[in-house]
Amino acid sequence: MDLRLEKSLWRKGYDAVIGIDEVGRGSLAGPMVLVAAILRKEDEQALRKIKGVNDSKQLSQKKREAIFEQVIAFHIPYIVYKATPKEIDTHNIYRAAIRGCDALIKKYTIQASGPFFVTCDGGLFIPKLEKEKQETFIKGDQRVFAIALASVIAKCLRDALMVRLAKKYPHYGWQQNKGYGTQFHRGAIRKHGSCNLHRTSFLGHT
Repeated sequence: MDLRLEKSLWRKGYDAVIGIDEVGRGSLAGPMVLVAAILRKEDEQALRKIKGVNDSKQLSQKKREAIFEQVIAFHIPYIVYKATPKEIDTHNIYRAAIRGCDALIKKYTIQASGPFFVTCDGGLFIPKLEKEKQETFIKGDQRVFAIALASVIAKCLRDALMVRLAKKYPHYGWQQNKGYGTQFHRGAIRKHGSCNLHRTSFLGHT
């Protein structure tokens, strides 16, 4: 995956191309993590050094972590939003994701000084942003560098969070399943009950 789309948008005068993706949509527990990866024209040389960027689901944990380490080392900016289980239960997973997208761009515009363009993975968009300043891509995390990078960052951050939370809630095996509905996780819920980090709206078939 290359920076072809981002370079074309930089040439059109956008200072930054923002890629948005989420991780944890189908999990039974924990937050859904949305990330806006901010790809600035001034960082093009550093971004070109980050190899192997792809949909986080297509990469090994080792490869994802190596990419994330480069993001940190090259000071590539990103913004994070965590949709809590309560927010997901209140608004449903889709609306929680869209609320998260809005929150990410609101955070960015507070600090932004120049024009920007937003690329979103399929199903995501920014309701309060003009249509000509954004585009949604089906399977964007496999097609657009900015979106793929956001997916990798989000996956690394959420996985690390669920491993930490597993120490507080040891019954559910989150260090392995990251909150998803594995056989072990569902069995643990039946045996021990749910906790305040479970999404009650997702537990109907456990």
